Parts: sequence; C-alpha cells; structure tokens
Amino acid sequence: MKYLNDDHIKAIGINWPKLISMVETTVHTLAQGDYSQPIKPYLRFGKPSQRIIAMPAFVGGEIEMCGIKWIASYPDNWRKGLPRAHSTMILNDPSNGKPLAIIESSLLSGLRTASVSGLVLQHYAAFRKLDFIRLGIVGWGPIGRLHTSMCASVLGDKLSQITLFDLKGIESNTIDPLLYPKTKIANDWREAYRNSDIFATCTVSNKPYINEQPPAGMLLLNVSLRDYIARYTSHSCR
Repeated sequence: MKYLNDDHIKAIGINWPKLISMVETTVHTLAQGDYSQPIKPYLRFGKPSQRIIAMPAFVGGEIEMCGIKWIASYPDNWRKGLPRAHSTMILNDPSNGKPLAIIESSLLSGLRTASVSGLVLQHYAAFRKLDFIRLGIVGWGPIGRLHTSMCASVLGDKLSQITLFDLKGIESNTIDPLLYPKTKIANDWREAYRNSDIFATCTVSNKPYINEQPPAGMLLLNVSLRDYIARYTSHSCR
C-alpha cells in the first residue's frame, strides 16, 4: 500500500490540462450512471460550524476505483494559523477491496475543486470567444490561489487582468511573479465583482454578502457557496 502526502503531489507536478481532462472523463462516467455515491454523513460536535464529513464513492468507466475521503472543515482555523480543511483519502481495489493507498489529500482536494471550475471555464471561454478576459478572485487562501493558477493555465494570453480581494489583506509575495504585472489588489469585493468577466468566490464566509446583480455575461464560480444573497445565486455556475 502506498502513502502519499502533499509534498509527493507537489513533486509529481500540477498539470492543469490533464487534471481538467480527468474531471471531464469522470463527468461523462457519472452521466452514464457507472458510479455509486451514498449520502455523505456529517459528524458535528462542539461548534456548529465545525464538521468532519465522510465521502465514500465508486467510479467505473476508465477510472474503476473506489474509496473514501474523510475531510474536516474548521472555518476558524485561520485564526490559529492552520488550514481551514484537513483531508485524507483511502483508495481500495474495487475487485477485491484491498487498500491501495492512503493520501493526505488537502492539496489534492483543492486541485479537484479548481479542476471542476476549469472544465466550466473551458466551455465558457469557447462560448464567449473573448479576446481578453478579466478574472476576479475573492478569498486568497489555498483555493483562491489554485483557481488563479488554473485560470492562467486555461486562458493563457487571453487573461488580461486579475483582481484579488481578501478581508485579511494580500501580501504581494504570495502572488505568482509571472502573474504579478497583470494583478491588482482590491480594497473591496465590489471592485473585483464589477470589473471581471470571471468571478470566483473562494472564502470561508459564514453568511452572504454579495448583494448586486452580476455584469451581463459574467461567469460566476460559486466555489465557497455562502457568499451570495439568495436571489443572486441563480446566476452562479456552481
């Protein structure tokens, strides 16, 4: 049985086109019904905002794998200098149940999240056919940074502007030097929201605050799920 941690994943390298292609393969497999995904139980104790979630699944087709993700979400961890989420995966051989790998999967889970957004983004870019695309990101934690990297890979030279905002502020040395010349740090989420073609919420917000209609044609990547006041969520892609 193999053990992999985040350092192993980093050593393998991040190949966004390949990751997005794997997500697309999985989506087609799900559409064919070749999967099993029981309702995930939530383990809650202590603070209501804290939970640990068990996420078992089987995917057939080209993937043919089963396993479980055990992910702890503690929104207040940032106050302790810790990541919001801690994730572990166990993979089993579907033919005999033998455990194949244990993976420290916080980074892997983030790569999955950004790759799902990447698949949506690819179709959006193909449909809109814009020569220049502006990106807005609210929340500059691991998910926000992975989404920025993914968008830069998918859009290439078409990515003309990146506007970032985080309530805790953003240190310039956390921005990819290759992207820094086209990056602006905003003073308010509205600045990123109003001046982007693609807008991704990657926060740990526990209550909605976005109270404006999006500009026409904008792609909303509603990753963190709690940012939009209810009547605006119908416009979001995820």
